[in-house]
Amino acid sequence: MKRRLHNNDPDPISTPHPPTIINKTSTIWKVLLIFISSSLFFFFTSPQLRDIPPPHSLYNGLRSAFKQVHDPSEPKKIKILHVITSLTEFDTGSRGTDKGASRLLLKLLPVLLSTLSTLIPSPSPQKFVFEVDVHLVLGYTLSSENVEIIEQILAQYNVGLKYWNDAVPLALDPQTGTVRPINRSLARQYRFLFGENINNYDLFSAWEDDMGILGGQVVNFLEIVDAIEAAKKEGSEGKEGSEGSFGKDYSGKVSAEQYDKMIPGFIRVEMIEGETEREGEEEKEGDKLKYDFSKECCKKSKKALVAWEASIDSFRLRLLQFPHDERQNNGKGISPLFALLPVAGQKEKNELGGIWASENGNRKNGDPNTFSQQAGILATKAHLLHLNNTCQGGFLPPFRMKDGGVWNNVEFWSGGFQLFGAKHCGMQRIISLEAERFKKSLIYHTSNNKQFTIGKERMVDVEGMYQQLAAFGKKHVSM
Repeated sequence: MKRRLHNNDPDPISTPHPPTIINKTSTIWKVLLIFISSSLFFFFTSPQLRDIPPPHSLYNGLRSAFKQVHDPSEPKKIKILHVITSLTEFDTGSRGTDKGASRLLLKLLPVLLSTLSTLIPSPSPQKFVFEVDVHLVLGYTLSSENVEIIEQILAQYNVGLKYWNDAVPLALDPQTGTVRPINRSLARQYRFLFGENINNYDLFSAWEDDMGILGGQVVNFLEIVDAIEAAKKEGSEGKEGSEGSFGKDYSGKVSAEQYDKMIPGFIRVEMIEGETEREGEEEKEGDKLKYDFSKECCKKSKKALVAWEASIDSFRLRLLQFPHDERQNNGKGISPLFALLPVAGQKEKNELGGIWASENGNRKNGDPNTFSQQAGILATKAHLLHLNNTCQGGFLPPFRMKDGGVWNNVEFWSGGFQLFGAKHCGMQRIISLEAERFKKSLIYHTSNNKQFTIGKERMVDVEGMYQQLAAFGKKHVSM
């Protein structure tokens, strides 16, 4: 039966159910339960206490206490809140779009369908089983006819639907003295949904309406997150990296704090218009795997891909030794060679070391041409808790920013300048250079219009970039 979650209906996901207490429970135990529950409620809901990062041991203890014990022989059930943000129902004709074309029906819905069709059933049923709810954050009002269309599409996947109409925030413009909508801050609104549902889901996904996140990318993300958590438990002590090692050292120890800052990253790509199918190029040294990156990210085989905010200048390479997991890579575990994407304003003395893959590497780590904006976020509940306690200004509302951060731009909220900026959250994106995992770090910009609206000199062939990174890693980064 299809689960329908309408705006005006009680929300079966977020509506709390009263606790069931056995009648024979003694009065003293009832009092103790009420006292403990009230104390925990006060701790998590008090703004004064919530805004203070708890001690590391207390934070880990609380997080562990609420984790469910999972039998590794059984697939892990993952509840996903998937949010799509869309400002306009129809394209305006700017940035290479067709004026008047239905953005909702021709972009948002096909992208959503691709996401759901690759998540349900799970692409890795032996490891993960997904349950998804969709929430649309819209800059316009969704008509009843379009609601019906969307519900018909979602019915086959048993996916819940909610939508936030006219979600553009209002603010007082200090220059004009009038209250007006701040369109760029529509990208902020998914944070309210994350905050409201922090205890209802395991994985939180929020993307701009033309970003094609697929099931294989979600599985790869979760596998690497699990590996990071396992490595953190083994934990090395202290801070890795002394001054001067940032762009050179590639195998130093990694601290638990640095593991806390790691998150699997993504690179936006487009398919070259008019490109004919081409044969994948075979790796050297006997590896028979042929590259077909477009099949994984874009569901079209053997198409040339380009990136425009990532190049070989973006990356530092290093080894990350994750605990061996027989379920990974046909029993071989996760290959240790990883690429690190930039952290804007990174302080080299304190951050994770890695050898530059290019002499022109992004030393300042803030160049937008090599920063690799994501246009969205994938994060676990544990990530969100960590971010909200460590990001300057907070990650979830109420924000500790001037005017609630309403004047910050799209790149701040969903592109990554807050999440991957040193003075904000300082998260370090990592990307596996194992070919099968690298292709799952590519995310398709389905509007496919950047190649026509920015300079050709910024376009980088993705397959060529990968080959350079892989070759450099084999030559300079060894066990």
